[in-house]
Amino acid sequence: MKSSSLLRYGLFFVFIIVAVSFVQYEHFPKPHHTLRNAMYEELSGDSVYICTSSNSHAYHKKDCHNLRQCKSDVEKISKTEAIKRGRKPCGTCY
Repeated sequence: MKSSSLLRYGLFFVFIIVAVSFVQYEHFPKPHHTLRNAMYEELSGDSVYICTSSNSHAYHKKDCHNLRQCKSDVEKISKTEAIKRGRKPCGTCY
């Protein structure tokens, strides 16, 4: 009787370990303040786009034609982050 009980508990713990190993961090919900900040940026229009080229010094709106000429990656960030990085508003779209 004891060996079947031990086997049952052993299988239970193996199941738990396997189940936990398949859970990835992305499946957990984000903290509320992170979601709140992301929602605020989306709703307030505070998001801007920058070209990651070393020659780029401006931030742009999504549909700016100057942004389409970027040969590097385009990154979406908040306007305050763009200003912290030393970016100025684009003369065409702002």
